[in-house]
Amino acid sequence: MAYAEDLTIHHKASVLRDSTARRVLGLRNTLWFTWLRRPLRPALRVRPT
Repeated sequence: MAYAEDLTIHHKASVLRDSTARRVLGLRNTLWFTWLRRPLRPALRVRPT
């Protein structure tokens, strides 16, 4: 990797990825992790962001 001051790079988001589906999967994974790793009462109190 090298720094080249004379270059300008622009990131273009992938059209193949569904951002809504990724957010839903992230929420599902957070809830699942919380359910598996915490005692029942604290797990029920967690509010995913």
